[in-house]
Amino acid sequence: MSNSKLCQKRSTVCLFIAAIVVVLLSQFVVTTSGGVYAADLPHIARIVKVYNASNKSKITVYPADGVNPTALSAVAYTEPGSRSNRLNQKPAYLGVPGNNSNAKLNFYRNGKFMGFVASIGSVSNWTTYSYPCTYHVGNAAVGWDISVNGANSCPDIQIVKSGSAGNLALSQPITQAARSQLIVSPQEELTLIHTYEDNRNLVVDVLLGAIRVKSASNPTGRVVAAGNQYIELPNERYRVQPINLDRAVRSPSVQDFFKLDDWSSDRAATELVRKFQESLQTEPPPQ
Repeated sequence: MSNSKLCQKRSTVCLFIAAIVVVLLSQFVVTTSGGVYAADLPHIARIVKVYNASNKSKITVYPADGVNPTALSAVAYTEPGSRSNRLNQKPAYLGVPGNNSNAKLNFYRNGKFMGFVASIGSVSNWTTYSYPCTYHVGNAAVGWDISVNGANSCPDIQIVKSGSAGNLALSQPITQAARSQLIVSPQEELTLIHTYEDNRNLVVDVLLGAIRVKSASNPTGRVVAAGNQYIELPNERYRVQPINLDRAVRSPSVQDFFKLDDWSSDRAATELVRKFQESLQTEPPPQ
């Protein structure tokens, strides 16, 4: 075979191999707009329990197409297939009114629980969960166990002040336009937070584990360990300070999170919530 034909054949083989590599990379290294690996994002945010404190303003699922929002009843949901009890497309979201209503969410990918749960509800302000990883607070308790199935579901969550525009791309620089938003990432295998607003300031109590918080006042991020809270203050300032952990755990929103009966339709989620309780050495609240 001549040198020219050999080179041509080798080039063809190289091009073929390169094409395969590109296809494989496109499947396994696809990222979201936030720079988070798509493999880390849940396929389904499943609603396992809701409690409506009022018939006037109900917990509602708003599907991605915006058509036929569904008001949810106060029942446990056991099947993930219904349109009314899951969110799996942007910009679908779940609205929880500020009247002591509450909704429980767990997260699945390829039929496997991803070690990620959230309890959403508030006394006064609406709380909105926007698929896949954004919370407009309100009030939310969010927990990760990143050892489950080898995945870290929503390794970055966005916490947005109520009434502010949300869904900032997580890779977007934190600038003046994002002053009302935090990006929170778990830093330990087992992490539990409670986030809320206090005097119009975003607050994150770290109950277990540790988190990294990025914000307009702190764009490079600050690690906050359990037993402390991060407060985003006006004029691009923030403060980290100790909390009374026992008191924080006994807050109504965190106690709602720990109601095992509310998670009982999903064994994996129930066991994870129980694991948080045992790690905090706290007694389960009255059911």
